[in-house]
Amino acid sequence: MGYVIRVVEVDPTAFASVRQRVGWGAVAAAIPSLMDRVYAHLRDSAIGKLGQNVCVYHDPSSRDVELEAGVQVAQPFEGRQGGVCCSRTPAGRAVWTVHMGRYEDLHIAHDAVALWCQAENIIRHGVQWEVFGDWEDTPASRRTDVYRLLGPTSGEI
Repeated sequence: MGYVIRVVEVDPTAFASVRQRVGWGAVAAAIPSLMDRVYAHLRDSAIGKLGQNVCVYHDPSSRDVELEAGVQVAQPFEGRQGGVCCSRTPAGRAVWTVHMGRYEDLHIAHDAVALWCQAENIIRHGVQWEVFGDWEDTPASRRTDVYRLLGPTSGEI
């Protein structure tokens, strides 16, 4: 699959989330259980309209990653209950592409972004994230926006 990759400026988006350090091989299994916790909390709260599902990958190592999974909310909220808190997606310059297809193949989009950055000699920050489109029964129709935060360019602090 060919990916169109661009550098974009992104604004932070509030989302209700939970975090857990997981091994890379356990990410796919961890996401549904983390999302279940977030949705259970949101069902019991007065938080308004919900948006898209989001996964943010913080502090990656070769073995594991701090996985933050949740759902966009219309308004930020205070406090933490059952491990659910209000967070924000990263903001600033990022590399972006769209993956159409199975979630199991998202690593291909992330690899394409990494290779593009290497070819363009662009410094990547460790944080990457995904924003999942509305559910589609046909896997080929599933859209996921994939982002990778960029580090400062030379001369920036």
